[in-house]
Amino acid sequence: MKATFTTSRNDKKVVYDMKIEKDGDVYEINCLDKSGQSMGFVTFEIFNKYLWIYKIETKEEFQHQGVGSALLKMIEYFAMQNGKNQIEAKYYPSNQYAKPLYEKHGYFIPNQKGTWEDYDETWTMSKWLDFKQIKKFARDIKIEKEKDDEEITIE
Repeated sequence: MKATFTTSRNDKKVVYDMKIEKDGDVYEINCLDKSGQSMGFVTFEIFNKYLWIYKIETKEEFQHQGVGSALLKMIEYFAMQNGKNQIEAKYYPSNQYAKPLYEKHGYFIPNQKGTWEDYDETWTMSKWLDFKQIKKFARDIKIEKEKDDEEITIE
């Protein structure tokens, strides 16, 4: 399945092409360049009460160009479409880009006690979604089934 996300960056209109795939319960969204190569991706799963981000990664040459932000907005759209108002994201403290990216988009570190070792050297960041705010950018996301694509049901 393909999605197109349009946004403004530095007062310019930017269009991101996204490829959405599902393997079992895990979804992956790839942000593609004009040649169809991945600039970055996010993997996630939808649970009863929330959406869980396993990994978000932007290739080094595309960092600080809005790819990570576009992927997070797509995740928020998926959460909204599924009636989930909370997103949880695992992050490694050694990843110097993850925490600032999540914080920029309103994620926070919940009260966690213990040491890094208690959490397998990862911590979780959370975000509670405001459906009114998400609906504003949802109009800029277009999801379409390509000719021979397998149908992906978002549950």
